[in-house]
Amino acid sequence: TLTRMKVFDLYADTEHGLSRAKEVFKRFKAGEAIRDVELQIKNRAGKPVWVSLSAEAVRDQNGKTIRSRSILVDISGRKRAEEALRCAHESVKEQIEQRTAELVEANLHLKQEIEERKRIEEALRESENNFRALAENAHDAILITESEEDSFIYGNKSAKEITGYSSSELLKGGNKKLMHPDELPLVREMFKRRIAGKQVPSLYETRIVHKGGEVVPIEVSGSKTIWRGKPAVIAIFRDITERKHMAAAQAKSHDQLEQQVEVRTLELM
Repeated sequence: TLTRMKVFDLYADTEHGLSRAKEVFKRFKAGEAIRDVELQIKNRAGKPVWVSLSAEAVRDQNGKTIRSRSILVDISGRKRAEEALRCAHESVKEQIEQRTAELVEANLHLKQEIEERKRIEEALRESENNFRALAENAHDAILITESEEDSFIYGNKSAKEITGYSSSELLKGGNKKLMHPDELPLVREMFKRRIAGKQVPSLYETRIVHKGGEVVPIEVSGSKTIWRGKPAVIAIFRDITERKHMAAAQAKSHDQLEQQVEVRTLELM
C-alpha cells in the first residue's frame, strides 16, 4: 500500500521519473516550494503515469520542517492529447516541407502536382480526424481559437461539460463570453504572446464563468499550432475546484493545528 512505500518507490524508473524526482527532492530540501512539476510515477501494474506534483513544507512555530504537503494530479490525458497533436502536425509539416522542395523541380509536371496536392489535403483531413477522435475522449477540456476575440473553432466533449454550453453556444461565444471579466486581460495577453512565438508559462490558473453563472477555477496549458492552414492556439484545461477546496481544507487544518500547539505550549509554561 502507499502508506508502506518509501517516497522514491512511487516513481517510475524513467528519465522523467525517479531521476527527476530525486532532483526535485533536493530542491525541496533546500527550501524551495515545488509547483506543478511534471513527473512520472508508476501505477499498480508498474507502468509509467504522468502526474503534476506540487509540494510545500509544513513547519512548526520554530520554522522546523515537520512534514510535507503534496498534491499529485494525473495529467496523462493532457500528455496524450499534446503528443497526438504534436505528432500529427509534425507529420503534416514534414509532408508540406518535402513537397515544397519538390515543387521547385516540378514546374513542368502540373498534372502530377495537382494529384500530389490532393493526396496531401487528404492527409491533412485524416490528421484532423485522428486528432478529433482522440480529443473527444480526453478527460481534459480542449478549445482551439484563431483570435483573442472571435468564436472558438473547436471544442471537445469535456469543454462542453465543464462550461455548460452546447457545441453551437461554445463555438459562437468566444473568450469574452466564457472567461471571467477579471481574467480577460491575462487571457488576451497570453494569446498574443503565443501567436507571436514569445515565451509564456506552460501552465497557469485562471477562471471561467459556467453557463449557469458559477465561477469555475481552471488550470490551463496552451500552445501555438496550425489549424487548417492558419495560426491558432490550442488550450487544454481542467476544472480544479475540488483541488482548491482540498487546499483550503488543508490550510484550515494546519491553522487549527498551530492554534492547538500554541494553546498547549501556553498551558505547559
